[in-house]
Amino acid sequence: MFERRKFKFPPTLFKEEPEIKEKTISPSVVEPKKRKLSFKEKEEYETIERRLPELEKTKDELTLTLSSGELSNEELMKNGTALGKVVEEIDSLTERWIELAEFI
Repeated sequence: MFERRKFKFPPTLFKEEPEIKEKTISPSVVEPKKRKLSFKEKEEYETIERRLPELEKTKDELTLTLSSGELSNEELMKNGTALGKVVEEIDSLTERWIELAEFI
């Protein structure tokens, strides 16, 4: 009746898979070495640390002057512009300070 056929598996089907070895990551790959600041960067860092409190004081003075209510329109515009510039400088110096502080 029915003829029984033998099925042959392809030779690649039952080949053993090579073992996958776990790769170890050396500590230098995980945590890069911190570089040191150059002389100019150290000077810049110290200058920024001295300059930021001065700018904060100027910002506070301008804020008080603007909120006093005793200024003319021209003085308000002038002090408002000056306050904007001071805040911008504080922001840029703070960003740079953070960048330099990472290496200390």
